[in-house]
Amino acid sequence: MNIVLKKIEKDDLELLRKWRMQENVTKYMLTDPIISIEDEINWYNKIMNDDTREDYVIMADNIRIGYYGITNIDRNLKSCYIGFYIGDDNYRGKGLFKEIQAMAEDIIINELKLMSINIEVLENNPIIKTYYKIGFENSNLINRHIVKNGESLVVINLNKQTNKQTNKQTNKQTNKQTNKHNLY
Repeated sequence: MNIVLKKIEKDDLELLRKWRMQENVTKYMLTDPIISIEDEINWYNKIMNDDTREDYVIMADNIRIGYYGITNIDRNLKSCYIGFYIGDDNYRGKGLFKEIQAMAEDIIINELKLMSINIEVLENNPIIKTYYKIGFENSNLINRHIVKNGESLVVINLNKQTNKQTNKQTNKQTNKQTNKHNLY
């Protein structure tokens, strides 16, 4: 299977909007948005002029299957946040995450020249185990709680240093970043 991360284009918006509101996607997301076409177009116009983020459609054999976002890019701290989802049910659970993440990390490290990758993950998300397997660690940020569907869930903060030579000041500043990395 040929996996590619393709920059988002206007033609992708309706599919991304539908995926982002699917229950099987939102159950692992921090929010459960209801997104109008107008909201999606406004979001797209905003991100096109935002140099603190990179947004991609995940492609598998030329089929759009999901979304990958690199957000809250801080070139001084050399850090970012990430988020992704597979929207096409036919590709969920197929073991594609490691390949997708490797491609994204190539962009993060070699193109964006960043060294610290952060993500917030709900405690009920089974992907956490895979993040640990590929080098993410608990970031020492205080975990917070959100309520979804009447259930209190812990939001776990994970971090991966792409360069073990990263200085401690950068790590401390990166860990102070908070909820500015919403994908919508």
